Amino acid sequence: MCVKQRKLLWLRQHRRCVYCRREIAYHAATIDHVVPRSMGGRGGSNLVVACETCNSTKGSLPHSEFVNRFAELAKARADAKLQRRISRNRRRLAWSIALWLHKQEALYFEEQLEKLRAFRAERAEIHH
Repeated sequence: MCVKQRKLLWLRQHRRCVYCRREIAYHAATIDHVVPRSMGGRGGSNLVVACETCNSTKGSLPHSEFVNRFAELAKARADAKLQRRISRNRRRLAWSIALWLHKQEALYFEEQLEKLRAFRAERAEIHH
């Protein structure tokens, strides 16, 4: 495939990977065979632009099988991302609570210290 054909294919797909729909730079775009060459896929209509990750993940899988697996993989990635967010939010909440408790303890001990100082000052006045 010549450079001109490759660039036209990339532009025709709006600079996006056909599988994950992420925008990709021209130099990062790879050409993928929808029907793998190992299964008899030939010709220009069999070619699409894909990012390197999707192209290498697809390997020699047929398009339909890869799309099904890709959907499962995308769901698993989304679930993992959600779990990371939940975990991060739990940590933030725990730190917020710990900080709040620390401030409450500091206020309580400061109050108790003031009471002790007042008591000692009162006691010192009585003895003098």
